[in-house]
Amino acid sequence: MLAEPLNFSDAQRETLTSKADEYEREKQERTSKIQAEYDAKLLAHLTPLQRKLYESQVGKPFEYAPVSREAQSFDRIREMKQRYAARATP
Repeated sequence: MLAEPLNFSDAQRETLTSKADEYEREKQERTSKIQAEYDAKLLAHLTPLQRKLYESQVGKPFEYAPVSREAQSFDRIREMKQRYAARATP
């Protein structure tokens, strides 16, 4: 984790975590929009029957959800444990 070597203050860590969450949501929104545009372009080349069959086979588009805070915390704890284990091993 970069926070330790960079000596982030608690305020910096909180601000950066908040900004990272905000930027991740923005990235997900942009990615979803681009994917929808590309899908629409490709599906425009299908006949109405082909499109109906495609939609019945594929189903509704998958919605990507940002990683939860709990999952992020778990990843950070796992990384910390791995670092300490590596330091303890000669």
